[in-house]
Amino acid sequence: MNSVELEHIVDKYGEHLLKMAYFYLRDPETAKDIAQEVFITFMRSRTIKNKENYVLI
Repeated sequence: MNSVELEHIVDKYGEHLLKMAYFYLRDPETAKDIAQEVFITFMRSRTIKNKENYVLI
């Protein structure tokens, strides 16, 4: 996944994710942290293409 693809995903789901986190947490800073952690975890779970095979990051 490249930065353009990640930016598209964040643009598409970021606001909704942030609103949902805020709804449950009622703390804007914690909601931002949780939303960021969701995207970090998502990125780490994606596969990247290596020269010979796919490697989990």
